[in-house]
Amino acid sequence: MKMIWGHLYFALTHKKKIGNLNLWLSVGVGVITIIGMVIYGSRRYGDPFWTSFLSNWYATFLGVIVGVPIAFWVSNYQERRIEKEKKEKVLELLNDELKLNLKLLPNDFHEDMEFWKSIKAAHLCDEIKTETWDAFSNGGDLQWIKDPYFLGLLSNAYYDIRIISRVSQKYYDLSQLAVNLEVQVKMNQMLNRIFHFSMDARNDLKRAINYTDRMLLGSIYKPMDSK
Repeated sequence: MKMIWGHLYFALTHKKKIGNLNLWLSVGVGVITIIGMVIYGSRRYGDPFWTSFLSNWYATFLGVIVGVPIAFWVSNYQERRIEKEKKEKVLELLNDELKLNLKLLPNDFHEDMEFWKSIKAAHLCDEIKTETWDAFSNGGDLQWIKDPYFLGLLSNAYYDIRIISRVSQKYYDLSQLAVNLEVQVKMNQMLNRIFHFSMDARNDLKRAINYTDRMLLGSIYKPMDSK
């Protein structure tokens, strides 16, 4: 009898691992086995069987009534803790990468254009980082972020900086050519694009960073835009 209850107990407390179909099959087999044992024992042994069965039944049933809820609570608590830890780690790493990229972009069109022409614009493609986002996207770690609104903010931010990185690469390629009027015009166009796209990117990055900070502080209750 204890083996049968143990079988049912395992099935109930491991439902996420064994799947819904196997769960019901396990419970069904256990119930059918118990019913079969009761019918067989009552026919063969009569009243002594019922006395022994009921005493064991009450003790085992009481153990299951107490043990199953505790097992559920412990299992759910462990799952929530693991999910919280993984989610926080993902958020912290993404937040660091977002803040790094934000610092790389020009603040406005009044920055030192000569500095950007001579140095910054050509090397921005090497400085921009998307490795963390790429690793989490490809590795499935974004599953711990269950907020569609936040995932949209992240996607927009990384889409923007990828565009800037590609434009910067084109600027670098042009800078390796012999300087002439045509090349100079194209480089100026690329530089203007970098500044133009950076304004939108900064806004998207700030929104994503602001939302990430609030998620880490546990103050997110509904999607909110940062101003």
